[in-house]
Amino acid sequence: MNKSLSSFSFLLLSGFAGAQTFGFSDIVNWTGTGTNRAAFVLDWNDGTVTRSMAWGFRWTGSATAEQMLRDVDANDPRLTLGFTLYSGFGYALTAASYDLNLDGTPEHDRDGFALGTTGYWAFYNGGPSSTLPSWTSSNFGITSVALVTDDWEGLSWAPDFNAVNPATPVAAPVPEPATLAMVGLGVLVLRRRTRG
Repeated sequence: MNKSLSSFSFLLLSGFAGAQTFGFSDIVNWTGTGTNRAAFVLDWNDGTVTRSMAWGFRWTGSATAEQMLRDVDANDPRLTLGFTLYSGFGYALTAASYDLNLDGTPEHDRDGFALGTTGYWAFYNGGPSSTLPSWTSSNFGITSVALVTDDWEGLSWAPDFNAVNPATPVAAPVPEPATLAMVGLGVLVLRRRTRG
């Protein structure tokens, strides 16, 4: 599928998903395996149709919100998350970008907490619920929040440091096999160049 058709299909499907109640059954991009499930919502608050997106996470045993974010980041080549360690508090999400076409120009890109930035990533919890719950501002950071099945964890860009609940998301698309192959090929080429 070419880039423009892929983008059009994504936007078309996004419009339908946003018009109804969003739940676990709407999530198509899943990371991990196991008997438990949780959802991860990122809202860039950038005024675009796809400003808020959702991924699914499965695990067995115990897991934290930080583990979910890191695993989803590692699984989706379009998503790039940045974390900063705050002594005594654990890690915080400080940057997030999403490049739908993997063309080097992200459709969404926000980073904060650094000097001169105009916002930060506010962390929210919801659930357990099979559909998008009401959000509650988290009293803890992503490192400290232990997941339970049917949890919803949300991070929303707080423009000008004004926190805003995550909006109803659209499902993050599953990376196409051809896209994954191209990313893998790119990594191999870069490794060979750095060794030479």
